[in-house]
Amino acid sequence: MSKMFEPGTRVSELVKDRHSRPRVGKALNESLDDPGLLLVEWDKRPYYENKNPIVKIEPSKLMLEEEADAKATEYELAFGRLEQEVAGKIRDAATLIEEASKIASANGESLDQLHDVTGPLVHAMDAAGWNTSSWGC
Repeated sequence: MSKMFEPGTRVSELVKDRHSRPRVGKALNESLDDPGLLLVEWDKRPYYENKNPIVKIEPSKLMLEEEADAKATEYELAFGRLEQEVAGKIRDAATLIEEASKIASANGESLDQLHDVTGPLVHAMDAAGWNTSSWGC
């Protein structure tokens, strides 16, 4: 059986990734009618859920609130490092595109009319999951 939390312990739903926004609340005690499940009183409930803030939940789906806070901070720090690394590459790409646009403009053209040479950029953007309906317009 999973670990149980002492009544009054601050708990959180599991933090799975940077986008997790888990509910937090207070452990009450083990459910008498569903042994193995823990009663938890959430601090806040989404408007679309049952108004009763007390729910039955498997202890394996919970962690201590302080551990959840630490995990969320860890994810945010890792994301910040990723942003810095990617930002440099995006700045480099932007500079190259600006230079290519100036070359095209100096010759009376615009990049959106140079389909054969801008194709690799469009394909790279699409492969990266970043696309727009205005490509090629």
